Amino acid sequence: MIGTKIHHFKGSVKCTVLAGGEIAITQKWDPTAMGGDSIKVQQYGKEAFLFVDAGNDADEGGTVKLSHGQWDGNNLRFNVEIREKDNPIAVYETAGGAYTDVFSKK
Repeated sequence: MIGTKIHHFKGSVKCTVLAGGEIAITQKWDPTAMGGDSIKVQQYGKEAFLFVDAGNDADEGGTVKLSHGQWDGNNLRFNVEIREKDNPIAVYETAGGAYTDVFSKK
């Protein structure tokens, strides 16, 4: 994307819906792979957004997706989606699909 910088990170995501309760993410985001696991920051000029996807690369377990994390003071606002495998109803979704779930920096 023109004017966009993408920063890749390694890490892990812990959640009971994930296979084994935790997924290690070690690979860079691949735009040609549909729904792969990744942790990335997309930077557009002075704005930067955090995206975390976990569980997509596993045959077992569910998925965790945090989208569009943006700093607001000491808070980070997200849209969150947590799904169990093969269940069309989410275990948890941010109300209204907005970026209103708040994570506070301590």
